Amino acid sequence: MRILIFSDTHRAMRKPFEIVRKIEQSKRINLFVHLGDCVEDGIEIGERFELPTIVLRGNNDFILKSDVDNSKCTPGRYGNIAGFNGGEDFVVWEDKDGSAKIIDTSAGKIYLTHGHRENVSLSVNNMVYKMEEKGCLAGIFGHTHMAMKEVFGDFLLVNPGSISKPRDDVNGSYAIMDIEGDAIDVEILRLGNDGKRRGGYVRNLINYSDRF
Repeated sequence: MRILIFSDTHRAMRKPFEIVRKIEQSKRINLFVHLGDCVEDGIEIGERFELPTIVLRGNNDFILKSDVDNSKCTPGRYGNIAGFNGGEDFVVWEDKDGSAKIIDTSAGKIYLTHGHRENVSLSVNNMVYKMEEKGCLAGIFGHTHMAMKEVFGDFLLVNPGSISKPRDDVNGSYAIMDIEGDAIDVEILRLGNDGKRRGGYVRNLINYSDRF
């Protein structure tokens, strides 16, 4: 299954719309994840392109969790997506305000968060602690507006960066995650660059972290 991941679009929607439209023409998107700032952007993209969608609340999001639940971005809507475990309960809220969730995939649990509550601008340590506590093999976060894909011990960390307001000397970036069985493949795609950073397959990450 293929997951398209955006973060920190901050209501600047021209580039996000263009990207989703282009990807939809050539690659099927099974799930769209927006990591917050702004929640409304994720909901709007999901509804416009009729994509199964998960949104997280960021530090600049003041929309209520109940408003997210009452949109089309409700966890129970995705119980039949191939590659996910647990039926309608495969998405679990981890914070009362909707700033973190866990998804259970065929490759293992993945922790989703905007990142401000984990203080990712200072260090990823809190993120790793949370992943270890929850039994997650991978974590995806935003907030910094800087793309990354790194391995910390037994854990894979991914930040798609920001399409609209990047802070890492690029024209914007986003991520695509492919999950097949117990394998995860992650791409960080940078706008305006001819090349793209691509991660190799990761199998049984917890036991075989040297595979990537």
